[in-house]
Order: sequence, then C-alpha cells, then structure tokens
Amino acid sequence: MNPWIVKNLIYFPIQAVRGEQVREYMDRINAFHEKPLFEQLEIQWRKLRKLLEYVSANNHYYRDIFASHEIDVGKIESPEDFRKIPFLTKDAIRAGSKNMVSNYSRRVSRRKTSGSTGVPLAFVKDRDSTAYMDALMYEVYGWHGIGIGDRQSRLWGIPFALKGRLLTHVKDILLNRRRLSAFSLSRESCIDYFQCLKRFKPKFMYGLPSTMGAFAAILQSSGIDPSEAQLEVIISTGEILSARGREKLESAFGCRVVNEYGTTENGIVAFESADGKMRLMIHNLYIEILNPEDGTPSKPGETGEIIITELHSYAMPFIRYRVGDLAVPESDSVDGSNLPTVREIAGRVSDLVITPEGKRVAAAILDYSLAEGIKRFKAFQTAVDSLQVMIETDDSFDKSTLTRTEKSWRAYLGENIRIEFNIVDKIPPDKSGKMTVLESSLDSEDFDVRTE
Repeated sequence: MNPWIVKNLIYFPIQAVRGEQVREYMDRINAFHEKPLFEQLEIQWRKLRKLLEYVSANNHYYRDIFASHEIDVGKIESPEDFRKIPFLTKDAIRAGSKNMVSNYSRRVSRRKTSGSTGVPLAFVKDRDSTAYMDALMYEVYGWHGIGIGDRQSRLWGIPFALKGRLLTHVKDILLNRRRLSAFSLSRESCIDYFQCLKRFKPKFMYGLPSTMGAFAAILQSSGIDPSEAQLEVIISTGEILSARGREKLESAFGCRVVNEYGTTENGIVAFESADGKMRLMIHNLYIEILNPEDGTPSKPGETGEIIITELHSYAMPFIRYRVGDLAVPESDSVDGSNLPTVREIAGRVSDLVITPEGKRVAAAILDYSLAEGIKRFKAFQTAVDSLQVMIETDDSFDKSTLTRTEKSWRAYLGENIRIEFNIVDKIPPDKSGKMTVLESSLDSEDFDVRTE
C-alpha cells in the first residue's frame, strides 16, 4: 500500500477517532527535542510534579503509599526527595492492579505483556499515554528515514488464539506490515519469508536480534544472499544487541542496524540516533539508573538498574517502576543532540552474575569477552561459587577456545567461582522466544536495589 495513503487516510484518522492525538504530540516532541537540555529537564520535572499532584488526589494506591511513608508530594523539590517514594514492582501490580487505576473518566485500553519472565502482566493505559508512546516511536524512527506508513517486515510472534491472530492480521494490513512468524524458522519457511520480502519490498525489518540472525544464517546456508531483500534499516529490539550480533546482521543484510530498548508497559526508553548513541526518551519518561549496592544514582560507566516513571500515564500511573533491566549511563557531557545518553543496555537485573566476593557482573560483559569460535552461550547460576555454561560453537572453535574464554571471564568474575562449559548443538530459547544469556536461581534479594 502507498505510505501516504496509510499515513493520511488510515492511520491518522483512526488515531483521531480513538482519541489519540499522535500528529499533535509528534509536533510537541519535535519541538521539545530542539530545546537545550536544561530546558528539557525543567519541562520534565514540571511534568513529574504535575503527575505526583494528580495521583495524590485521584489514585487510591498512591494515596496509601504516600501516607504510609509520610510523603508530602508538595514538598518533593529534588531527585533526592523523589527517591523517597518506594519502587513499584511487577508483583505489586499483579497483586493490586484494580486499586492502582485512578479516578479517570476518559477512555482506556487494557493491555498485557508477553510474560518473558513466565507470568504476563496486565495493566491499563489511557489514550494520552499510548498516543505519546506512538508519537515518540515515530519521531525517533524518523531519525533513520522511517515514516508512518512505510513498509515494514516484522519477524515477530503470532498470537495462538484465532481472535488475536485475526486482529493482528488486520492491524498489520492497515499499518503496511508483513509479519513473518518467529515461531517457525525452518529452512522451508525462511525461504518463503525471503520471497515475501522480495515481493513486498519493505523499507525496514523489526525483530529480536537472535531471531533475525538465525533467519540470515539459514538463508546463507541455503545459498541465498539476505542483502537481496534490499532492506534500508533493521531495528533490533527485545534483547541485548551485542557488537558481534550487530556486525553479523549488517554484513548479512547489507544495511544499518539500529538498537531500540523499550518496554511493553511504557514504550521506547532509549533509541539509537544517527551517530550511534543510545538516547534516553526524557519527554515521556523520568529515568533513574541506580547503583545496585546502595540505590544512589550510578556514575558514568557504572552499571545500574533502570527505574522508570511514565510522565503521561494518568489512568494507571507507573511511578518508580522497576522494569528489571540494567544500563550503563554515559558521561554527563552534553553533545549537540541535547538528549542524554546511556553507553549500553546491559541486560536484566537477573542477568547479573554474583561472585563469592559479592561482586555483581553484568552477563552482557561475558558476551563481549567470548573467544573466537563460540557462536552463542547461556550461563546458569545456582550458587554464588558455580557457573554452568552451555555453548554453541562454529567452525573456528579449537582446543584453546574455552581456555581463552575462561581467562577473559575471570578478569571480571575472579578466581573463586567454578566455571564449567558444556558444548551443545543448539541452545533453546526461553518461554518468550528470546535468547537470554543468563538464568539465575539465586534469591531475588541478591539483586535488590535499596532506596535511600
């Protein structure tokens, strides 16, 4: 379908009927991004204060939280004051989601996550919050020449229920998307997907890096050059995009790979700009990156836990929400884009290896430290002094590969943890279809970030 038709005759009219002013909010976001950083931060703080005042008057859950912790929102004048508000956890949402909905008279929609941790999360979104999420998405996609209505290939999951499958199919047609099932990556299906790409001619592909990497590898092993799909951009999301993974995708498809980090609940959190930096979405979110040891803000270069407050979500507020992911903040220096950055997204909080000395090591660092010859790995930690590691190898694997990898890892993990490697033909994905690098059964309190 012609992108202009999709954008102006389908997408914007449907959003207007739904009460989602995406066009207007895109203009606001664009104007916001043009402002100096100090003005952006002032606007962000005013939005945060407005949200806190609203929930203290209109939300039963937060009224109780503020009362029990003796918090007067009118006296929150600084980030230090704000950090006195306790974290919102996924378990708290599951236990009390009905009480978390504000006295909100406008239309809302009910959503849920895919349950990557095993248990889906149900929540409510008002139309303003979803409109801001979509407007922000299209604004940052525009950094790479992607516009509303441009043809998209989505290597993603397909709902199992018939109703969900039909609704998804209709949405894909209206949004000019072709969905390729990530649940079926046989040689035959991948060849069919490739033919679909050549016929449809999408501008970009969207998917998990592991899934897109597997797709490319199957095509290449079948004598097919993935670059013949003539993609202009690949957007990688949902998993850690390693330097090796990026290089392989760019080499296979012959186009740029762009990194996206976000959540189903709150939209895009950080997005890669044209200069390769991960920009934080401070127009829609107040983002804290906190030291796992003491709950204070992480210093540049120091891994911390991501805590999110969504600034436009009034129907069901997400205030100091523990999304369960880690990031490394960038230097405090401001460059010409006026948007703060993170050096990297370092995985989930549970993607921390705990050493016998109590040191916390992001599993993503281990991925960067693999010796040549290891295609993929997954580590299992059942005790602080033990790490079991499954690995897939490639043709360059030799007797020294494991020795070199262990030596690199011990620079981070120390000498007091036992590392055992087990070579397997294929590492299975987790329940959500993602390829995680660490599965830990240590008690959850080992990962807790403490408030001040």
